[in-house]
Amino acid sequence: MFADADRACDGPFALRRLEPNRSVAFTTHAVSPGAVLGLARTLFGSRAAGFVLGIRGHDFDGFGEGLSVDAARNLALAVDHLDRAIRGGELTSANPCLPTAR
Repeated sequence: MFADADRACDGPFALRRLEPNRSVAFTTHAVSPGAVLGLARTLFGSRAAGFVLGIRGHDFDGFGEGLSVDAARNLALAVDHLDRAIRGGELTSANPCLPTAR
């Protein structure tokens, strides 16, 4: 599971299945989640499923510690969704962007 802030999602979070990516471009700051999954497959024979969880953020221009109230709420909704999906054995690439009202 890879999680990051998401600017594009209209809902509180988006969950999508991740496909391994064989093109690896390392920088000093980031490696894509698909590249990590691809490396795990190539180097270790891993066939693990991967998912990207985008959690809708709201204040990308301000500097400081912590989350905004809205982002914290979205994080709580995402964690609750994942908890129920994992416990229920129903973790799938279900939803592009879940609506805010759930």
